[in-house]
Amino acid sequence: MVHSFGGQHFLNGHFSAVAFCRTHEMSSYFLIFAGPAMKNFLSRIFLCCLICGSYPFAGAQYLYLPSDRAGGALEPYTSPTDHKYRELEIQRQYITMPDGTQLAADIYLPGSRKKNEKFPVILHQTRYWRAPQIRWPFSMFTNGLLGIYGEMIKRFVAAGYVIVNVDVRGTGASFGRNDYPWSEQEVQDGYDVCNWITEQSWADGKIGSVGGSYSGTAAEFLASKCHPGVKAVALLYSLYDVYDDIAFPNGNHFEWFTTNWGDANTQLDNNHLPVKDPLIKMMVSGVAKVPGKKKNGTYRDAIRSHKDNIGVNETSRGVDYRDLPPANGMVSSVDFFSPHTVTAKINDCGVAVYCYSGWYDGDYPHASVKRYLNLTGDKKQLLLGPWNHGGKYNCSPGNPGMANFDHAAELLRFFDHHLRGFDNGLEKRPPVHYYTMVEERWKSSGAWPPAGFTHTPMYLTQDAGLVDTVNAAGDGVLRYVVNNTIGTGNDTRWKSLKSELKTPYAYSDLKERLAHAQRFTSQPLEHTVEITGHPMAYLYISSTHNDGSFYTYLVDEHPDGSWSYVTEGSLRILHRKPGDCPYADAVPCHSYRKEDGMPLQPGAVDLLMFDLLPVSYQVKKGHKLVVCMANTDVDHFKTYQPDGTELTIYMSAQYPTRIELPLKVAE
Repeated sequence: MVHSFGGQHFLNGHFSAVAFCRTHEMSSYFLIFAGPAMKNFLSRIFLCCLICGSYPFAGAQYLYLPSDRAGGALEPYTSPTDHKYRELEIQRQYITMPDGTQLAADIYLPGSRKKNEKFPVILHQTRYWRAPQIRWPFSMFTNGLLGIYGEMIKRFVAAGYVIVNVDVRGTGASFGRNDYPWSEQEVQDGYDVCNWITEQSWADGKIGSVGGSYSGTAAEFLASKCHPGVKAVALLYSLYDVYDDIAFPNGNHFEWFTTNWGDANTQLDNNHLPVKDPLIKMMVSGVAKVPGKKKNGTYRDAIRSHKDNIGVNETSRGVDYRDLPPANGMVSSVDFFSPHTVTAKINDCGVAVYCYSGWYDGDYPHASVKRYLNLTGDKKQLLLGPWNHGGKYNCSPGNPGMANFDHAAELLRFFDHHLRGFDNGLEKRPPVHYYTMVEERWKSSGAWPPAGFTHTPMYLTQDAGLVDTVNAAGDGVLRYVVNNTIGTGNDTRWKSLKSELKTPYAYSDLKERLAHAQRFTSQPLEHTVEITGHPMAYLYISSTHNDGSFYTYLVDEHPDGSWSYVTEGSLRILHRKPGDCPYADAVPCHSYRKEDGMPLQPGAVDLLMFDLLPVSYQVKKGHKLVVCMANTDVDHFKTYQPDGTELTIYMSAQYPTRIELPLKVAE
């Protein structure tokens, strides 16, 4: 199958109508329709509206392009071979593993290649369907390349790469059973697929791997196998510590995610599209089939082989501590399939690693920081942009809209250097790049956190103030009955992880959502300041219950009284004891191990120390800083204190409850 294209559009330049459907936490989209030239512009618009609804016009609400595109400290990149190959060939087949299990794979090759020409290969391993099966007649108009990742495939193939896209064992159109994420057998499959790649006539022997979210972690585990062909991996929007980054952030069970993500995976594994839109379901019949004489029977057999898959809900149920097994006993602990456990092996292998995330990407910007800090050598990069999970939106309050960053070009820079040896300046530039929101500017650093920021305390006061000296905080207490109905809604960094953040205006209703939270507000700032790094919270509290949670939100209050979200942090009280980390981190750690669990003694004063998620944000002169305290987020996390629990926050020189901000006056 050969398709012609040019750049980000098909070669014929004709109008394309595209409908996207987000089905899981990775930024994966199903391309439903791409039409050829119509008789006239109006007929094309009509068909676009009929097939796609309002999506093609979604950007109309954004009056100007966000400025997250590369510039300043992050120079744009054009590959020397960009657009060299003007056709795309798609091959679909099964790859047989040593134990006989067949994995469904799509291979995307430059269609205009010369005889015996060889290329570097990018491997992508997914559990979210490598491609959809599009029903006729819609299948006449699309090659199945879709959304942000579809554009990346086209850009990479046009630049002279081969893409191998595989449904992992027990998912999609592949055979086998999936017991838990990134199982030992699944990771070994990645190694065996690399063996198969190196035997192909079109492969030059050098392999990279790229992935977002689940497939990013698959690429990370692949890097730990030390396959001689694997030279570089780009890990986009992906976790580092399964316990702390996604299942139990700061010890709080992320019930909304484990339930909904698990249910969506079950539907996908049974070949059902987990969406409600009847038009989308009419167009997509399931995962893409692999051609062959008995393709329909093989297809049905593959789906049937998934019937005993174990859901992620079962693998997280009954877990309170990092080092205890889930209720189903499938693994010894969640660390068994957590990528932080294989970093030492990746360091030994010498694989280049790109750590890549966004400020609104759940807990994953911190995951990317932790990964970066634990990698050794000079072949690591860290990029933190203003994006949601997947990079579709620039959520900076200073200029929200559709992301304008060329993700494909940035990844081409990385792989061109490590797979092709291009001298494109990657080894000479600083290894860390981050985007300061509101200032709307890319910056670079030789390390994370960047130098030049001072941890500046802001003390909470009994009269709901936020002051810079402990004496001004006075000597007081705040007593209240917890409100177990508080939540942060739908447009959050957390729901971004399952692609439920469908707007760049993240947390736009936070002021209303936190109306019943405890608020502490500073005086207007005398200078514009930049907050870059990891804020910290130090809270002295007592409670009538032996457990619970604290959620802390940092907010930028504008002179007109409106709010912009900056960042947040939390901690389950049971896990408050500082402990040894299983890895290096930029902040003090909690171990989350059973031996360190500390039920609170009712009435006793104790310290909660925890970090807020990393951020780079400019607060303008005349604005105020607001700190909000709540004890639950019912829209995302499990609640650990019963109704009627009474809490006390202590604020004095003896109990200096405060937030510490990595701060400097803006230039």
